[in-house]
Amino acid sequence: MEGRADNSVSGTVHGTVVQGNQVHITQVTHTVPVPCQLPPELPDFTGRASDLAALDALPADRGTVLITAIHGMGGVGKTALAVHWAHRVRDRFPDGQLHVNLRGYDPGQPARPDEVLDGFLRALGVPAEQIPAGLDARTAQFRALCQGRRLLVLLDNANNAEQVRPLLPGSPGCLVLVTSRDSLHGLATTEGAGRLAVDLLPEAEALALVRGIIGERRAEAEPAAVAEIVRLCAGLPLALRIVAHRVGGPLAVVAEELADERERLDALSAGSDERSAVRAVFSWSYRALSAEQAAAFDLLGLVPAPEVSVHAMAALANTSVARARRTLTALAEAHLVDQVAPDRYGCHDLLRSYARELAAERDHDAAPHRLLGFALHTASAADHLLFPAANAWSSDGAPPPAHPLPLADHAAALAWFTAERPLLIALVRQVTGMDRAVWQLTAAMWSYFKRQMVFDAVWVEVFELGLAAARRCGDRLGQAHLHNCLADAYRMARRAEDAAAAANRALALCRDLGDRNGEAAALNNLGTSSRDAGEHEQALEHYRRALRLRERTKDRYRQAITLNNLGSTCITLRRYDLALEYLTEALALRERLDDPNGLSVSLNNLGNLHRYERRYEQAIDYYRRVLALRVELGDTFGLALTTNCLGMTYASMGRPQEAIDQFEHALRLRREAGDRDGEAFTLSKIGYALEVLGRSGEAVAHWRAALAVFEETGNARRAEEMRGLLARGGPDRAAP
Repeated sequence: MEGRADNSVSGTVHGTVVQGNQVHITQVTHTVPVPCQLPPELPDFTGRASDLAALDALPADRGTVLITAIHGMGGVGKTALAVHWAHRVRDRFPDGQLHVNLRGYDPGQPARPDEVLDGFLRALGVPAEQIPAGLDARTAQFRALCQGRRLLVLLDNANNAEQVRPLLPGSPGCLVLVTSRDSLHGLATTEGAGRLAVDLLPEAEALALVRGIIGERRAEAEPAAVAEIVRLCAGLPLALRIVAHRVGGPLAVVAEELADERERLDALSAGSDERSAVRAVFSWSYRALSAEQAAAFDLLGLVPAPEVSVHAMAALANTSVARARRTLTALAEAHLVDQVAPDRYGCHDLLRSYARELAAERDHDAAPHRLLGFALHTASAADHLLFPAANAWSSDGAPPPAHPLPLADHAAALAWFTAERPLLIALVRQVTGMDRAVWQLTAAMWSYFKRQMVFDAVWVEVFELGLAAARRCGDRLGQAHLHNCLADAYRMARRAEDAAAAANRALALCRDLGDRNGEAAALNNLGTSSRDAGEHEQALEHYRRALRLRERTKDRYRQAITLNNLGSTCITLRRYDLALEYLTEALALRERLDDPNGLSVSLNNLGNLHRYERRYEQAIDYYRRVLALRVELGDTFGLALTTNCLGMTYASMGRPQEAIDQFEHALRLRREAGDRDGEAFTLSKIGYALEVLGRSGEAVAHWRAALAVFEETGNARRAEEMRGLLARGGPDRAAP
């Protein structure tokens, strides 16, 4: 037992007589001790306002013993919270406070309930000779002593519900706080316990904790270092306290030491006291796992991303999906992982570092290859759903998973890519020795990047890494395909020369290999590069050559793409009759192919054609059909584009307020999609509409905002247009 009984009142104590299996309670008038066993509060306890509010909301008297289980991962501050709140409410329990460390996750054996009850009974004034030997008898005596009394019982560090049940009072007026790394579902089910999950500290509270320990003067001298320490400690109170209390020199040096992932746990585990060492605290939870659960936790150290899906874990562990789900659920119950979404789990950086250490000590050589195989084959299946004409050879670089993830449709494919994007990119960056699988994985990601129009440097990086992998394994077909992917990526990154060079390299390789589809793709990329450069006649020539090749190969999907490009280029050249011919043929192909994404593109371009020909009502009809399709597809980028087109139509019709409404909606969507150039373009269009309404000051503010974004993205042509507009003090004509 911890603590001591240092107060007493005159009252009644219950004695016990044991006869066989029967326990008889006797009453003796005696001076009854009032135990005061709560540990001292942490002087620098910080934050936890919402958790304290939840505890404060507990009913004062509901007619039964009140039990609350405070659960969370090791080091998250469960005990500190429980002790702090217990001191706040101790006056509500005039008959005393009992406390015990149940050692559920400490080194050595957990405390036995019968031993704990022996201590409780002594603290409540029962002479040693009157304490029965059996657990059931001691529980009965304890509950009898609690009858009619108001006691607070703090059961700290419980291993499971079975360890707690015999220690529960049985009468109203008593409050039991239980802390545990286990979720204690059983205690909630059978005893009606409330449950409070304690999470990592939010950034503001973590900063306040560190500042409170090291002092405001030091914190203000190195604010960036303090913020970095908080980030690297992942909001884990134990880690934050270790660093804050041990720091002696400059905080920047401490932050630099923590930044080395290989040394971070060492830095947080120095000293001889295992209770203040992060690695040791984690290890106590780890040792409580079954062999299967421990092996699964090790494998998490091999996942190069913050989260893992149940299907990915099944591939890693070479087990069934159902078994992987049960194992991850058990790890979540032990607070070694968190369920972040249905069938998705993750853990904070310090636990991931610990898992990596454990994984490095074991033979898991085959597991990363199984994970890559799962990623490659699922990405290939998703690629075919997003782009049915995807190459059939894009998934033979690694064996398929034993339990593939079924993807039902286009929306499921898009959702999977979005959820697994960090994992897929990390695999491309980190996997070695499987170059064919790596370049095929990057190739399978093209349709997702293209579909989402992801405007960041990662797009270029992924395809450059894929190309490097194809070169290492000498796969010229892969090199040709990745050059085509890079041509698109470079173009979107406004690297026009690189885009043209990549397309020309793809063209040469595909001709040498006799790959007509690849050759047509390269010509299509060259056409788009020419169109971006304002060389529209040259673009038409490239597209027409690509179309002839695609007609020869009978590739209807890609044929529709090229027809659409031809049509949109003809719109720019004001060759409206020819544009209608190309776009109508593309639409017919896409209707026959059941290609909803392609259909939305063709319909949008037909809307543009009608808008340019001033058939505004027809244009609006087309755009509304497109909006319905793109909502169904979950196409945020496409929704923004079409909404912007609708706004331009209203502006051309002399309806500026309706135009602004559409533009503002498009602006929100473009920001959501990360389309910075599109955001600037829409800002400029809002400016035009505001100018028409006579709101010149607001118009200028929007044009300046558009200019800043165009300068940021390196769109020199658009930036120059905005500078000219601002220099003139407004547009040459009011309508966009």
